[in-house]
Amino acid sequence: FKSIPNDLSHVGGIITDEPQTPLSHINLKAKQNNMPNAYVKGASTKPEILSLVGKVVQYVVRADGYELREATQEEADAWLESVRPSTSQTPLSDLSVTEPVRLTEIGNADW
Repeated sequence: FKSIPNDLSHVGGIITDEPQTPLSHINLKAKQNNMPNAYVKGASTKPEILSLVGKVVQYVVRADGYELREATQEEADAWLESVRPSTSQTPLSDLSVTEPVRLTEIGNADW
């Protein structure tokens, strides 16, 4: 991103042209979702980054820099397999509640 967006849905990683503060919403979202996040000066004009737009990439951020390169199909498949849940996940539904309830009247135990 050339500038830091106000809202960001789930993405595989973030590179910005602007430095971020440690508690910026983008840093917190990246930490929450365990995704790489880096400030790279002039990233939006770097040919080595622009050539990868729209491609599946391997992106790793370390304290001393970052690695960004096109990923192979095998690498992408292996990563997807590593993050795929091993069992089906079906959320529980409580269909006994049929009327709206004030938020002040419910708590975490009600979920």
